[in-house]
Amino acid sequence: MTALDVDITIERGEFRSTIRCATTQRVTGLIGTSGCGKSTLLHAVCGLITPTSGRVVINGTCVFDQTAGVHLRPEKRRIGMVFQDSRLFPNRSVAGNLCYGNTRARTQTDALRLDDVIELLELSQLLQRRTHELSGGERRRVALGRALLSGPDILLLDEPLAGLDDRMKSQIIPLLRRVRDSCSMPMVYVCHDVTELLQMTSHAIVLADGHVVGNGLLREVAQHSGSIATVNDLGFMNVLTCTAATDQNEVGVTLLRLGANNSGASTESSTNIRAPQTSRNLTGDVRIAIRPQDIALSPAVLANISIQNQITGRINRVAQHDHGVLVEIDIGAAILVQITERARASLQIEPGNEVCCLIKSTAIEYLP
Repeated sequence: MTALDVDITIERGEFRSTIRCATTQRVTGLIGTSGCGKSTLLHAVCGLITPTSGRVVINGTCVFDQTAGVHLRPEKRRIGMVFQDSRLFPNRSVAGNLCYGNTRARTQTDALRLDDVIELLELSQLLQRRTHELSGGERRRVALGRALLSGPDILLLDEPLAGLDDRMKSQIIPLLRRVRDSCSMPMVYVCHDVTELLQMTSHAIVLADGHVVGNGLLREVAQHSGSIATVNDLGFMNVLTCTAATDQNEVGVTLLRLGANNSGASTESSTNIRAPQTSRNLTGDVRIAIRPQDIALSPAVLANISIQNQITGRINRVAQHDHGVLVEIDIGAAILVQITERARASLQIEPGNEVCCLIKSTAIEYLP
């Protein structure tokens, strides 16, 4: 079933936005620079603003159709909305805010159980606190719990990590992934940070100047002429899922093995990646990020060089843009590499050719 299907036009003064997009994904990102129309789209889906024309369908239910005269009020749209500022009730405790969400469910079978949400979001120690006693991260967790308990047809997260420091983000992201993996409802995750988004989903709708310029796998959208500038401006990074190698016998690095559960992975991979040494207890999936511009290419493996990772792969596609060339390479997972047009010509970078990716260990970042 299509989670969200939007075809609307919004006119407000001289501003005109025409947004056409649909997604069937479990989690879809909505990204773009400030002022691109993300909030406008969210408010139209929620019913907080009325489009000039068009149609909005959520999980198979039409909530707005200008031609047919359908316009459900916001409270009738069964949407779980988590705003940047949380919007908790200041006169209620954490438990009171959660219970309010529970009362909005159509039936108790629609909603998650209160105890399950408390455990899922680690809220048991906060239940008796007033909202003004909570940190920013705690407020986001309570707002998310309240939304989940309302039994929504779709969950909209409006920049849920905005304003949080890195320590708090590292605590919230695993909880958001836990919600993603535990709950059946589709989610739309709004942000302007590609690396943050890729920790939740590999699919995105990209907005620019009030219009959709890309919709699909983010690493593929990043190569389209209409959306490449926007995605690069937002700081695209290759996010890879690895496991820690059991034979850690190399000095000064942490040995990781590329997993087959990466988006675009071709086969079961045995690719080794040498990452910065870390004191973290690496268990289960280990997620790392590498910038496309931090990867160099060579026709073959090089001898006598300090770069720790020399990984051979096959070129899938090549996309030219205003600032250079993006090359998609399969190393057991698909990654993007940014080079110059001169480098492309001199190295004969063409689809189907093999090439060696050179990655410094120090260019690899660990993600929460």
